[in-house]
Amino acid sequence: RIGADFSGLDWTLSYEDAEGDNADEIVAALSDVPFERLDPLEQFLRLCENPNPWQTGRAFRSQQLIRLDFTGRAITYLEGGEGNGLPTAWYGISPDRMWPARAKTGELIGWVMDKDRPGGGVPFGREEIAVTEYPGPYEDPVGVVEAVYAHISLTRALPQHTSDMLATGGRLAGMAWPKERSLSEDEFADAQRAWRNVTSDPNAARRLLLFPEPMEYQAGAATPQEIGIPELATLNRDEILTAFPIAPEMLMVPMATGLNSGQTQQTVDERYWSGTMHPRVEAWEDAFQQQVIPRYEKAVGRALDFDIEEPNLDNAETLTTKADAYKSLVAIGFDPKEAVAAVGLDHIKWNGLPDLMDPAKQAQAAQAATEALANRPTDQQQPMANMPMDKPPQKAVKARRERVVGETLPGFKATMSRFLRDQRVRVAADVERVIGPLTKAQRKALPDDWWNPTREDGLLRDALRGLYVRLATSALQVVADDRDRVVTRDRINRVTEQMLEKAGERITGINETTRAAVADQIAEGVRRGYSIGQIVNGVADEAYRGIEQAAVFDEVRSELVARTETMLAYNESALRGYSEFGVSEVEAIDGDDDEACAERNGQVFSIEDALAVDEHPNGTLDWAPISN
Repeated sequence: RIGADFSGLDWTLSYEDAEGDNADEIVAALSDVPFERLDPLEQFLRLCENPNPWQTGRAFRSQQLIRLDFTGRAITYLEGGEGNGLPTAWYGISPDRMWPARAKTGELIGWVMDKDRPGGGVPFGREEIAVTEYPGPYEDPVGVVEAVYAHISLTRALPQHTSDMLATGGRLAGMAWPKERSLSEDEFADAQRAWRNVTSDPNAARRLLLFPEPMEYQAGAATPQEIGIPELATLNRDEILTAFPIAPEMLMVPMATGLNSGQTQQTVDERYWSGTMHPRVEAWEDAFQQQVIPRYEKAVGRALDFDIEEPNLDNAETLTTKADAYKSLVAIGFDPKEAVAAVGLDHIKWNGLPDLMDPAKQAQAAQAATEALANRPTDQQQPMANMPMDKPPQKAVKARRERVVGETLPGFKATMSRFLRDQRVRVAADVERVIGPLTKAQRKALPDDWWNPTREDGLLRDALRGLYVRLATSALQVVADDRDRVVTRDRINRVTEQMLEKAGERITGINETTRAAVADQIAEGVRRGYSIGQIVNGVADEAYRGIEQAAVFDEVRSELVARTETMLAYNESALRGYSEFGVSEVEAIDGDDDEACAERNGQVFSIEDALAVDEHPNGTLDWAPISN
């Protein structure tokens, strides 16, 4: 399985730019162009597709990876590679035929094929051989199969023992003897003949052996129950699979799954490609990058990067999550370029950090504004605290708000959707754990210790922290642009912590709504006399949604919570940002959707009073500074 998946991956070659990033990928030539007419890089790509006249690239890669896993070493003969020349063909050589040749100092100087055969074998120069290895503890190669080879005999013995048992009708080898006396020779011969006739018959279990006198019998072999064959077979299988490692599901072994089996399979796939395939891909990339690619770099005079393209398992949800993590890292000062790789987005072309998120460009803009202020005529140079500031137009305030909210809302929604989905799994498991063992009579008391408020509030707070950092950064930048000021990391952290502290009641309220909805589903399920499985999974035929299908966990609610929390958090971060920059009063900018909004529109509030104003879901309230 591993060899087949590895052989299907594409081998690519790209130029590297001055920063070590891939610039342009080299494109293979048409297959009908003769090898000798290809340029060096096209020759390399041709060998990736057709390494020698007898193998395709897929067959070559599969065979070589299997050899690597069996022995810890894969050896590739580079035809024409003498003196670091460009190869004209690649051939895989079985590792058991190759011996390293070393100088007295231990340095590798070459290889010998079939050294143990008459004639002394065939020597190869070091430049003619490319080696991929799994080094062991003493730098000798150790294959995965070699590491688990001791389990192979057990793999053979278990079915053999079981089949032997079944072939003898379930009889076990043992000893029989008379009680309190010895058999005569005739009696012994008769007993021996009768016993052999019975046990050698395929229908031995249907035969009856009678003795004319009491006999003792002692089994001489263990029964399958005593050995624990099913458990031992499972343990043996897991020992072997763990060495690779590879999950049984990847080999089509049916395994028990839980309520979220789709998510489980996705996790298995991710672990397979990251934990099983990725180390093998890296081993081959490193071997070729160090032993083969330098020949082609010398030929073309440019740095090259050899890459084996692994599949991208990201979907829209995981990409959004990674993007949110990236923005959070950049917001608190991590290097933008290195953060791309840290969150696992380096497989996607990156066009650089937008100006709005680039701390360097923000600092440059702030510096330019400061210099412009310093260069004003003397009569215009007034202290910032005494400088009158015009209120920005309402349309401009609304436009800035809509832009920031529009950029943040998709990530906020994805985070809430993921939190509610995970919360549903946690709550369902807790309900099964607490209510499942109870009798129907006990369930009517409706125990509520299945809900862990401290855990749920803490997890939601952690989920919101990164989004609050991003909102605080964006809102503070908007305010700073109005005030000609600079956003610092201390201000971002201070505003974020203040927002999280105030959001405590909202977080508890969000989770309390969830708890109440789940409690209603449990109460209704208990009233109908449903089993715990029906309470969790629902009964579609009877219009009972259960915990799994409860509306409180669906996308509509995640959209509502995300939109409301985004609006509230943006307004709060903007207000706290005005306070950070010395603004003391703001004007409410609101719509006329209802009487409260229309009455509030245009009123002036202090920062403290504005922070206490309640906004309704999907609200339109915003704030404009009027003094500083």
